[in-house]
Amino acid sequence: MEVIGHRIPRNNRAQDDYHLVQTAVAGNQLAYAALLGRYQKTIYRFMLQRVKNPVEAEDLTMEAFEKAFFNLSSYAPTHAFSTWLFRIALNNCIDHNRKKRMPSVWFDGLFATAPASPDFGGPLTAGPTPEEVMIREQRHALIHELLNGLSEPYRRLIELRYFEEMGYEEMARHLDLPMGTVKAQLFRAKAQLHKLLKTPAAGDYLDRPRVSSKVPES
Repeated sequence: MEVIGHRIPRNNRAQDDYHLVQTAVAGNQLAYAALLGRYQKTIYRFMLQRVKNPVEAEDLTMEAFEKAFFNLSSYAPTHAFSTWLFRIALNNCIDHNRKKRMPSVWFDGLFATAPASPDFGGPLTAGPTPEEVMIREQRHALIHELLNGLSEPYRRLIELRYFEEMGYEEMARHLDLPMGTVKAQLFRAKAQLHKLLKTPAAGDYLDRPRVSSKVPES
């Protein structure tokens, strides 16, 4: 069997993957969870072999699936889904190694809160400048504006993950959902955020210069 312009993979697993992809693109969250469950451990081992760090490997695995799910509609069955997914994972690993010493992209830090300064009995560091306070307030305003643009289930997932700082297992218990479903839906929520971040309001924030939090040396 063929689809116009594409060749459907021949082996049973590849055909099953292709069916799951089509079902996921149609909006079925269980299909996303099934794809995640089928390949998560394999991609993790693939990443771990390359970065030699379990935490980084886990993060890179999640990022690879996020990118794959965000671009799932562009998948064409000229190659098996697993081949397409591993290519994304490899490119993600290459990008990670290239940017490892670079500052994190602003999207990843958008939800971060400023860490409390530890008290080691030394001199107090200077507090935030008025400009830093203003930027923080603008960031909070942007976050709430973006969240208001999400559908309610996705907004709740973002709130639990980034504001209440719940792990995947805790989120699954709280929402009474399988953990794979929670992960898949969170990917979709972040994909919606990516689209919202391309709006003029988000673009204005992105174009603003960052302010260093370092205290000038005397």
